[in-house]
Amino acid sequence: MSYVSPVLRTIFTDVTGPMSDHQMLGRCAKPEADMMGCLEAYGLDRGLRKCQILIDEFYECQTLKKQFARYVVCNIVAFISNVAVEGGSLWLHFYSGSNKKGRSREV
Repeated sequence: MSYVSPVLRTIFTDVTGPMSDHQMLGRCAKPEADMMGCLEAYGLDRGLRKCQILIDEFYECQTLKKQFARYVVCNIVAFISNVAVEGGSLWLHFYSGSNKKGRSREV
């Protein structure tokens, strides 16, 4: 995450600093509020070290990378188990030249 702290802090930098947030989206509102509260309590420099768990939690809420990785792994495991149940090998499944409906695949 890249936060830029102003060199001179004035009333204008306080007003115009956080222009966008996720408070209206609902899904990431709580992790963002926790992260920003922690960063405000410790300050930006020290807060990036102390609040790293909350920052990572908010980042995951925004990007859903871990959730997508779990989805991919579950699909791979399901695919391999379906091939094993059918009694074939992965090599034969990919290179047999036909798909499930019996039509040949175009290469």
